[in-house]
Amino acid sequence: MIKPTENRAVEVNRNLRRLFLLWTTFLVSAALCGLFIWAGETTRPVAESSHVIAILFAFASLSIIGSSVIAKRVFLALAVARHKLWQVVRAYLIAFVLCEAAAVLSVVAFFLSRSRLAYAICVIAALAIIAHYPRRDHLEAVPSE
Repeated sequence: MIKPTENRAVEVNRNLRRLFLLWTTFLVSAALCGLFIWAGETTRPVAESSHVIAILFAFASLSIIGSSVIAKRVFLALAVARHKLWQVVRAYLIAFVLCEAAAVLSVVAFFLSRSRLAYAICVIAALAIIAHYPRRDHLEAVPSE
């Protein structure tokens, strides 16, 4: 017969593997956003008003990335309070999606403004995804039901 602690360890490992898969997928997707920007490079001159658009998109992206950190902390705390292991996965998924939204905004900013600031936004979004690397202790911090 399987002990509850062994069952819990199996569940933690399964969720950790899911998180690693999601993390890798979102990181590759952010890298693809950078590749789209690189592939879209042209020698077309940039209008002065285009820089304003790029700065607005950069501010929006940085705000989204900052909110991903806050959202992850809030949802991790809720997962511990509610004793729900699956909510840890949800917390990470929301953080990954928000960072990916910033990477997609960098592509949109580039094609609207042709500004190289889009590269910086994409790199910051990828670094934010790297910073959200799944940690086993977040899963183990959730008490069993």
